[in-house]
Amino acid sequence: MCGFWALRCFAVAGIAVRRSACLACSARSRDDFNVDPRLLRRGLLDNSYDELAVTGEHALAVMSLSLIHKDPFDRILVAQSLVEGIVLLTADRLVGHYGGAGRQV
Repeated sequence: MCGFWALRCFAVAGIAVRRSACLACSARSRDDFNVDPRLLRRGLLDNSYDELAVTGEHALAVMSLSLIHKDPFDRILVAQSLVEGIVLLTADRLVGHYGGAGRQV
């Protein structure tokens, strides 16, 4: 992922791109979500974001999370941030209850 000397590093979770694809294809499409997931991914990669894939370690880390959040997409994002030691930026206030995993924006 980011080099040892990197002062700032930004990553996008592949699972987040998948979620945006699900929302875009959903029959229950939301008025506040009008994003082409292909353009979103391309734009992030073009702007030097690293793509973080879900690993077995991330999947196993979900088992140790309390059930504060029941959404499986959000739970895997929290697990990734804890395993990788990175901050998860989110608009979801429940993520902050996982103790340092995320910051609400």
